[in-house]
Amino acid sequence: LKVTGTKVTWYRPTDLATLLMLKQAEPKAKLLAGNTEVGIETKFKQCEYGTMISTSAVAELQELSIRNGVMTIGGAVTLSTLEHFLEQQETNGPRQAMLDMLRWFASTQIRNVAVLAGNIATASPISDMNPVLMALDASLILASADQAPREVPMKEFFKSYRVVDMQPAEVICAIKVPAAGDFEFVRSF
Repeated sequence: LKVTGTKVTWYRPTDLATLLMLKQAEPKAKLLAGNTEVGIETKFKQCEYGTMISTSAVAELQELSIRNGVMTIGGAVTLSTLEHFLEQQETNGPRQAMLDMLRWFASTQIRNVAVLAGNIATASPISDMNPVLMALDASLILASADQAPREVPMKEFFKSYRVVDMQPAEVICAIKVPAAGDFEFVRSF
């Protein structure tokens, strides 16, 4: 889907290959899912984005699973979907720590559209979940059209204030959260 207006061209791809192709062609395009951060930037900071790409319909970014103890959270999984998923799981350290922190995230309306990958990519210094994910040894799967996907530990992703280890054409495809090790206990507060 493509919508062209007088100031903005908006895309809604339905598969990862198309998303990566669009981001390669328009590296300055703003990715959005829930539009929570972009809404603030355009309304209060007077930011303008000539091209916006919605990730909400990309099927490959909707994965939410646990395999061999590692939880995979797709880049377009909403915070509410993640919260409900975690509530259904055995509550061990990492999953419970994330669930406890998700309950402090914004309002239900925001959690229904906002995605964890967007919160990570904006590198907000007030994000409560980023320190939790770093403590859990989480990593990110980043992909672009012209390179193989790469895995970046969250502890190495944040470079400085609102600066991250992500190339302009890259997209956060997934967040990987490993299970706690023996005699490892994790809590967030």
